[in-house]
Amino acid sequence: MVKPYQKLFFKFIKERTNAKLFYHSCDSIVSILDDLIEIGVESMPPGCCPWPALKR
Repeated sequence: MVKPYQKLFFKFIKERTNAKLFYHSCDSIVSILDDLIEIGVESMPPGCCPWPALKR
């Protein structure tokens, strides 16, 4: 529901700046990690995603 809008927003930012997209969540985002990578997220704080989930 939110993903298409975030994707457009992130695309808008990346087309106009050299900014890296940093995503913060106060909860585990393991279940949506692939979606975040797909829409352009490039960095997350270490506590948002357990390291074993990143080994895929």
